[in-house]
Amino acid sequence: ALLQTQRSVQEVGGRQEDELERDGKQEHAASMMITGCDLSAITKPWEVQRMVAEKIASEFFNQGDIERDKFGHTPGYMYDRSKQDELPKMQVGFIDNICMELYESLEKANPLFRPLLDGCLSNRRNWSNLGERR
Repeated sequence: ALLQTQRSVQEVGGRQEDELERDGKQEHAASMMITGCDLSAITKPWEVQRMVAEKIASEFFNQGDIERDKFGHTPGYMYDRSKQDELPKMQVGFIDNICMELYESLEKANPLFRPLLDGCLSNRRNWSNLGERR
């Protein structure tokens, strides 16, 4: 689903609504907006964004512990509790590789999405600064 959404971002970004309707891209635009909602914690004020990211990371680390302890598997990078100090780096990578393209394209399609892009950019700076201090 994520790859389909990324393709949708590339196809839809910056296009007007009537053009989308002619090309049958309304579903792609809707998919982008739904994904934007799903990822919207990345756009929230810093205190909220950090709390949500830490809770999600904790869930991922718990899942990694289960995979290691119960099944003997080496957990993936973002599920590996020994990498928990790298959360700022993980968040910057998530923002750079997933969120920015989405929110930039939504803002191009409609400037009313600008606050989401601004929140994402602000939180990227905050995660980057936090990572540099560690």
